Amino acid sequence: SRVEVVMLGDSLTMGFCVESGQLMADLLRYRYPSTINLGMAGTGPLRQLAILREMVPDGSVQHIVWMFYEGNDWGNLGSEAKSPQLIGYLDPEYSQGTKDDFESINDQVKAIGEELLRIPNLTAVERLALSLRLPNLRNRVRGMGTGSVSGSSGSDLFPSVASAILAESEKHGAELVFVFLPEFS
Repeated sequence: SRVEVVMLGDSLTMGFCVESGQLMADLLRYRYPSTINLGMAGTGPLRQLAILREMVPDGSVQHIVWMFYEGNDWGNLGSEAKSPQLIGYLDPEYSQGTKDDFESINDQVKAIGEELLRIPNLTAVERLALSLRLPNLRNRVRGMGTGSVSGSSGSDLFPSVASAILAESEKHGAELVFVFLPEFS
């Protein structure tokens, strides 16, 4: 069966500091019960493109909601531009094969997470801080490395990333909904 909505974005999409049941994805689920939230703290547009390509099966979704927060996504994109693996996602044929290796990756991430959570003498706050970092383990396990791609800044790269996300949406037969969240001063 097709998923009605897939959400992409950073911590705001993930629901950082929002009560359970009040996330944007939770509210969408009232109308679209098969909503999947792939928002992940610390990601910018290039990582979100990678998540879309690697995690969502082709033709499996009706709507893709991409939330862009002006307050940090420009900077995240500039940082992500330094990763040759992430820049590779601008090529529509590029993939790290995560869809094919998803079960193995999940097992590795779970094992690392369980090992970290067994560390003795951690306070509740330290355990919470550790658990908030666990979503980033998937990227470490896959080796989304660092490097340097000269001349790339967030604003320079954005049109290419937006075009690539639109193309991925079309490949899925999905409508892309772009949500621009302005920075608050």
